[in-house]
Amino acid sequence: MSWYKQDGLTGIAFSSRIRLARNLRDIPFPERLSEDQAGEVAATVSRALHEIEAGKKWHDLDLQSIDPLHRQALVERHLVSREMTADRPHATLLVRDDERLGVLVNEEDHMRIQALRPGSDLSEAYAEAADLADRLEAKLPIAVSPRYGYLTSCPTNVGTGMRASVMLHLPALGRADLLPKLVQTLSRSGFTLRGYNGEGSRSEGDLYQISNQVTLGRAENDIIRDLNDITEQVIASENKSREAFQEADPVALGDRVGRAYGILANAQAISYEEAMQLMSALREGIELGVRTGPDMETINGILLQIGPASVQWINGREMDARSRDVARADVIKKVLKEKHIHD
Repeated sequence: MSWYKQDGLTGIAFSSRIRLARNLRDIPFPERLSEDQAGEVAATVSRALHEIEAGKKWHDLDLQSIDPLHRQALVERHLVSREMTADRPHATLLVRDDERLGVLVNEEDHMRIQALRPGSDLSEAYAEAADLADRLEAKLPIAVSPRYGYLTSCPTNVGTGMRASVMLHLPALGRADLLPKLVQTLSRSGFTLRGYNGEGSRSEGDLYQISNQVTLGRAENDIIRDLNDITEQVIASENKSREAFQEADPVALGDRVGRAYGILANAQAISYEEAMQLMSALREGIELGVRTGPDMETINGILLQIGPASVQWINGREMDARSRDVARADVIKKVLKEKHIHD
């Protein structure tokens, strides 16, 4: 099973994620660990996890030991960060079989407990991440200060250690050039807007992450409540902009969506950048009722299969750029055909 699979999804909210940073007491942060120490941290966390999750199927992936294409595909599926794929000794992903719950070991912190959900579902993601964190803390000595809260390698994570984020599809706000104003509004509220792959990345397919900037002095439920409120406001603004564009020139919208579908359904080769932009147009058109098409689960699944590494990993071999473009077009056409999506 994949984390993005869920019936009845709407389109603007792509995913929700909670990450809880935790560190073991009296052990240096990962940046200062020796290789032996990093190996012991990974073994200690893995042992504790499998004890408390006995009977459930989890996978242990040492990122330096697996195929490099697999490693990069995990980034494209949002299961690990790009930073974690650098040369970090014993950087390990512990991930449940459904991919919705995991522990990133030896990233910036000894543990980053991660819960992923499709759509807008921060509360459920937090409930599961917090439950796993509580059970791990009962087994492991955790670095925590009575005054400051959980101690983390990055000062902005000190306190709750929580990063909450929602990924949204915002093509109309982008066309209306309203994203710079949104960045300013979010910053004043203690939140930030990032690209598709997190900090330092650009938007792909008009997808953006909104996440909290500071955790110290804020309760987890307050952060989630505020992020939910902001998410609702941004979705309302995006819908308003979409309606304005549709009313102003419905032919232009229909033409853009129709062309996007035509290329996706028939292209013999397509680049990652073009595919993401065309999928964005198709997604918007389906949401506005301009045309019928695949459901949001199917669209999300396509997006997570067409990255450069994912295309190669699916095909089991390294490819040059042209071969990747051909394989990407094949993946998209196959999914659309399986879902019986026709003109």
